[in-house]
Amino acid sequence: MSSQKTTFALIFLATVIIRIAFYWLSGFTADDALITFRYAENIIAGHGFVYNIGEKVLGTTTPLFTFLISLLMLFKLTAHSAALLISLVCSGLTSIILYRFAQRLRFGKFSLLPLLVYILWPRSIVADTSGMETALFSLLIIAAFYFQFRKMRIYSLALATLATLTRPEGALLLALLFALNCYQDRRNISAYFIIPLSILIPWLAFSYFYFGSIVPGSITGKLALYAHLQTDSALEKLVYLLGWHNPLGWLLCLAAIFGSWWLLAKQNFGRFEIIWLLAMIAFFTFSKTALFFWYPVPIYPVYLLLATASMPFLWDKVFAGAKFYRPVTIGFWVIICLTLGYYGFRQLSYYQEYGQYLTSVHQSIGLYLRDNAEPEAVVAARYIGNTGYYSNLYVLDRDGLVTPSAASYNRQRDYLGFILDNRPDWVVAAPSRITGRFAQNPVFLGEYELVKKFGANESIRHNLYRLKGNK
Repeated sequence: MSSQKTTFALIFLATVIIRIAFYWLSGFTADDALITFRYAENIIAGHGFVYNIGEKVLGTTTPLFTFLISLLMLFKLTAHSAALLISLVCSGLTSIILYRFAQRLRFGKFSLLPLLVYILWPRSIVADTSGMETALFSLLIIAAFYFQFRKMRIYSLALATLATLTRPEGALLLALLFALNCYQDRRNISAYFIIPLSILIPWLAFSYFYFGSIVPGSITGKLALYAHLQTDSALEKLVYLLGWHNPLGWLLCLAAIFGSWWLLAKQNFGRFEIIWLLAMIAFFTFSKTALFFWYPVPIYPVYLLLATASMPFLWDKVFAGAKFYRPVTIGFWVIICLTLGYYGFRQLSYYQEYGQYLTSVHQSIGLYLRDNAEPEAVVAARYIGNTGYYSNLYVLDRDGLVTPSAASYNRQRDYLGFILDNRPDWVVAAPSRITGRFAQNPVFLGEYELVKKFGANESIRHNLYRLKGNK
């Protein structure tokens, strides 16, 4: 094996081992991931691309990831194992691309820095092992930038198109790449049309004729749900995105500014990447939906590449030729590892607790319903990932992701009306939260009886109610 291949293998293994260790210690899987798992399992079982059997609703924004899980399930993997395998492979490849990117951008001895930071980046580790499509999307994004940098425009556009089928935000990169390549290479404009269309049209046609819409119901459902719910302010979202709540975030932000300047001034690189990065940050900052932890993670490989670009130039200017150059270099790498390890440990502790909450509350609700509800029963719930996956019942999604009719009720904040009009056999509600306060309404209590409470304290407690007369 050549020296370069050995390096790639070590980079890949280091990335995968760190993520396996985190997953083994945390045991965390995001609730939304189980929505995708249920879609994939229904595909393999022959029920079609559906969440509820017989109900064709596109309640996931990640069709490519869903199909990939289904494909691996043909080889007897569970949906959970398939999702984790995809994410581990994609994370390892992302690290390799970052290393190659840094080499070509003349990072020199610091070519390992961007991938080291990515390997240990706490938010990436969590999202990459949570069962979500984040690692796949991150790989497609950074690979598209890399091949665009290499002037391999067709590959870049194809990857951006696949990213669009992985998450809707990929459409921004696709649009920017399409415009850039058409402007820079007018002779091949026809090819730049053909590549995206040949990938997108089959899916859009299938989506329109199968689901009746090319817009995922999860998008319209979330927009309706969060229209009246209090979400973080734009400033709070920006602080979260850039990590300004701790010194590392401020340091990286300053490094990204300086690194961007160095890349632009010395290598004529970064304009397009900076535009995309700023556009994504603006989108997440000012969007009306809630900012879930896996949303911003795909921006970090590019962000970390720009931030670490400050080191080659700065290091040579400050420390080159100094007698203490070597010990300072070693100390620098140790500090980076210890700092990221510290924040990673904090993330581990948080998601261990969060995972226990999902297990003790929503997974337990699903298992209780599996054991006590009739197979044809209908359950209305908000956290439909664990509840729906483990109960395997027909689900009325109060958020509207897989139940489009819920959107109109949520726009009017008529959460009780949705229940009374549909009369599900079971209802899951958190009376302490705005969307669950209807459970304290005498009209609701006249129709439903409390069966069981899940959760150790009031702030996380979810109650399970049964329609009176359904014993």
